[in-house]
Amino acid sequence: MKSAKKKDVAGVAALALSLVSFSPPAVGADLAPETIAAWDEYVKVVSTRSQKPVEPGTPFLSIDQVPGQAARLRAGEIIVTPAGPQMPLKVPRGLIHHWAGASFIPSATLGDVLRILGDYERYKSFYHPHVIDSEVIAKEPSEDRFSMLIMNKSVVSQTALRGTFRSSYTRAENRRYCATTEATHLQEVANYGTASERLLPEN
Repeated sequence: MKSAKKKDVAGVAALALSLVSFSPPAVGADLAPETIAAWDEYVKVVSTRSQKPVEPGTPFLSIDQVPGQAARLRAGEIIVTPAGPQMPLKVPRGLIHHWAGASFIPSATLGDVLRILGDYERYKSFYHPHVIDSEVIAKEPSEDRFSMLIMNKSVVSQTALRGTFRSSYTRAENRRYCATTEATHLQEVANYGTASERLLPEN
């Protein structure tokens, strides 16, 4: 894999690392069927949009569409913004939150970024203390599958999410990749780390 110029890799790193983060539907309460259906439809629309080829002359990254954001990133700022003007999106008996994040990694190459993204066993080190455990399930030509246990601390309780995920990597251009990570199963662990720890029902 060829190394890329710093300015090109900045965008790849910003996109790739932001996609490692994910926001599942709300947990801790029973989800109504119509809420789940609205969530599934939203995920379908976003997935279809993200898989469309980048047209010539079209900005590759969302930061390229906002004047001044690239300069802020190169100055060291981490940018986190709602992914659309209607966020949070109202759906039947719920809200969908969708955020976009970007950061600049000086001197990184495309190979550096892809190597870190694919090192699932070490996510528990990279993203500690939020990721408690991580393991590779399978690596296949079209996609990778892995698991994570994610901590969620609050003032009144300590919960965790146990989940499995799949990642795919698509070459958009010679020096640009799209990386997508999707949760395929999530289950909440209530009172994690205590004597009353228990795995809650799905949804």
